[in-house]
Amino acid sequence: MSYEGYEQLLCSKGHLWNVDCNEVKEKEVCPTCKSPFVWSNSVDTTNGDEHWYIDLEIDKPSVICKCDKCGIEHTVEPPTYKIPPPDAREKAFDEWEKRQEDVNEKMD
Repeated sequence: MSYEGYEQLLCSKGHLWNVDCNEVKEKEVCPTCKSPFVWSNSVDTTNGDEHWYIDLEIDKPSVICKCDKCGIEHTVEPPTYKIPPPDAREKAFDEWEKRQEDVNEKMD
């Protein structure tokens, strides 16, 4: 039986990045600012859904720049997120379980 998934990671500055569950390093650092991660969450995608996924709250939105000449937009600063409270994983499970019940009710 195999496990598929990824880790949601946040550094102390609130930058989010995801790493495949098989590639996470103990000293993983933020690709944006090179700070180590301070929060992580394992998301199970083995059966095609995102079991344990935590929808993070944005602290500061992205800063976008649009070129006056060509109109192309690019991100100057990525969004930052708030570190979730300790019970976030339990809440994510409750939300996932509710979605599963809703799907099962629709199938009946």
